[in-house]
Amino acid sequence: MYSNRLIVIFCISCVLLALVGLPLQRVLAAPASKGANLPPSRRVASALLEIISAGKWNTCWLQNDSTIACWGDNTLGLSTPPLGTFINVSAGNRHACAVKTGGGDNAVCWGEDTSGDTQPPLSTTFAQVAAGYYHTCGVKSGGSLACWGDDIYNQVTNTPAVGTFTQVSAGAYHSCALKSPVGPDDVVCWGDISLGQSTPPLGMTFTQVSAGAFHTCALKSSGVDNVVCWGDNSYGQAAPPAGTFTQVSAGGSHTCGLKNDATVACWGFNGSLQSAAPSGTFTQVSAGGLHTCGLRTSGALTCWGDNAFGQASTFTISGNAGASGVTLSYFDSIDKTVMTDANGNFFFQVEYNWSGTLTPSKAGVTFTPASRSFISLTADQPGQNYAATVSFTSIGKQDGWVLESTEFSGVGGWKDALATTFILGDDNYNRQYRAILSFNTASLPDSANIQYAQLKIKKSGVTTGSNPFTKLGKLWVDIRTGSFGTLSLALTDFKANASAAKVTYFNKAASSTWYSTYPVNATGLTKVNKIGVTQFRLYFALDDNNNVASDYMNFFSGNYGTLASRPQLIITYNVP
Repeated sequence: MYSNRLIVIFCISCVLLALVGLPLQRVLAAPASKGANLPPSRRVASALLEIISAGKWNTCWLQNDSTIACWGDNTLGLSTPPLGTFINVSAGNRHACAVKTGGGDNAVCWGEDTSGDTQPPLSTTFAQVAAGYYHTCGVKSGGSLACWGDDIYNQVTNTPAVGTFTQVSAGAYHSCALKSPVGPDDVVCWGDISLGQSTPPLGMTFTQVSAGAFHTCALKSSGVDNVVCWGDNSYGQAAPPAGTFTQVSAGGSHTCGLKNDATVACWGFNGSLQSAAPSGTFTQVSAGGLHTCGLRTSGALTCWGDNAFGQASTFTISGNAGASGVTLSYFDSIDKTVMTDANGNFFFQVEYNWSGTLTPSKAGVTFTPASRSFISLTADQPGQNYAATVSFTSIGKQDGWVLESTEFSGVGGWKDALATTFILGDDNYNRQYRAILSFNTASLPDSANIQYAQLKIKKSGVTTGSNPFTKLGKLWVDIRTGSFGTLSLALTDFKANASAAKVTYFNKAASSTWYSTYPVNATGLTKVNKIGVTQFRLYFALDDNNNVASDYMNFFSGNYGTLASRPQLIITYNVP
């Protein structure tokens, strides 16, 4: 139904996307109105199967499964396309039209019906349609033209009655079409002539035409500087740059084109940054009223310019990485990063159909998962959270050992907060050694949901007497939110009340002289202090074994010179 040429339709402030040798279409601009649709799920797989059409306040997309999705302004259903499968779509000013698969009455339009512009002729089979401001035109399956809707400038009445055409493009109040076969003067225009938009240059051969709001652009069949424009040039929209282009799309008061190196160039009005084309390579571009959309060679759809109704929407990936100052790295045409805020939150935007991997990193922090992968995004991605695992080192001036005063006293009699090791077990007077470890956990977010905690201590030297793990039972751990007494080690720490007792115990088997606890229980996790110090008290289940002999081990304390050998508190958490 299409000839093997580029087909591009334009509408009053719109542009279609097209590639040489590929039937395409164009779009139109829409005036401000109420209501908005967010981009629905729509997958982009092959540029050769899809058409993007940027209107003024909405955008429509012919997907590779032949269905249509529209987003942006939804007044009177402008961004609510009909169900079914299609071969062509064009977003106009306040309406949009498409060509259904199959024959018969295959043109369908939706949105505001101001002047019959959404009422295509019956008993007619179309190959392509183009929605203008308040009128619509189409190329019939046999190559003839038909237009309907508003006729204030004879944009319907003066439709060429004879000839064979391969493409039509509807502007504000004028239309242009490309005749077949290709040859000199193969573009014809009709309707509003007030600014010269319907007066193409004579003697030229074109391969594509795009009617903007009040100007028109076309691609010459040969030559280096092959874009020619005519009509309104108030903002330079009809003054193309030098270079060779493979597609051109005339918008409201700006124009964009796809260059032969696959980059996009735009010119004309830039009040909404609709002419600020991003870097990278593309396969299509469509200039709308105040925004522009392009399909990257990667398959991702990106739009720029006015986004008052979400017509230039991108997708937001957001979540929490568990810590401030986390760098999350990803690739979006170039390498990019985003940093978490003071609460660990992050968000950033990516293009439609973006695929990539998001990897967090921060010194001293391990993340779970290590990265998150995204494939062909078609919606926002909230809640992309990471669990952070951090390690704290015991504070030397606040940790140490406390020795029971007498065998049965149950109170501290001696202490040492300055030694590079602490002792656990009993002495030759059957007095128990207990140890205090102190960690500054204030860096944890106030809203942290602590999922896991574990203590690790490293043995120093050889065991004195018998192994206390075999003689004295489990090595228990109590937890205190804040300190057991004062921050400095005190004799009273021996029996001071804990916030929770026996929240975990140590595995009696060491790994490279490191002893580790089993995970801290649920009660213990709730006692970790997020605004200051968290302390732990370590002691064996039996205070002594009544053998009047020393049975203890030494472990490196927070005073030890090698940081990596000091006691560690490992915490894994996330922020809901």
